[in-house]
Amino acid sequence: MGGFSRKLKRRNLAKSRKVFMKHFKKTMENFKKQVMCSICRRQPEEGEKIDDWRINQQSNNIDLICSSCYNEGKHEEVPSGKT
Repeated sequence: MGGFSRKLKRRNLAKSRKVFMKHFKKTMENFKKQVMCSICRRQPEEGEKIDDWRINQQSNNIDLICSSCYNEGKHEEVPSGKT
């Protein structure tokens, strides 16, 4: 009966992994929709990396500033605490 119990454990593990991955994908999809520039409200274009974007140091939250707004100097106009 040892083989049968292993089979059940593997089946349960596979089911739980599948549920986790489905939930994880939905969560990441929602997170991607929330990422936008705090100044111009532009979302990253397809394939654009947000590693080049800046974080607003004056805000209490994690507000991202796209590289074009940062280069134009608009980052100084953002009031503290704006979301």
